[in-house]
Amino acid sequence: MDHCKETKDDARLEAALPVVTRIAILIQDSYNTLFGDPDFLPSSAELDVDEQIERDNKELVMAELLKLAVNLDYSDEIGRRGMFQLVRESFPTSTFLSTQPLQEIC
Repeated sequence: MDHCKETKDDARLEAALPVVTRIAILIQDSYNTLFGDPDFLPSSAELDVDEQIERDNKELVMAELLKLAVNLDYSDEIGRRGMFQLVRESFPTSTFLSTQPLQEIC
């Protein structure tokens, strides 16, 4: 995606980007997986290595989905409204900004 933007290959970028509604669903699922886990909270007890790796992977997936969402075609009214509602309802929490990969994109 970044390569297509750098080389201004809009046709290829348009063909590769998914529909806004689909990404919104994936972001919602990723958010629920990441923040629905009570062990995720930063104030929780120290995690072992495997749990930390799992949490880091979940954070990375969320960060990459959000970076992808920035470049989507928001001309689809239903997708645009769904993404707006998702962002408005899900991400104003302070927990969201407590993760390093997610702080970088915000």
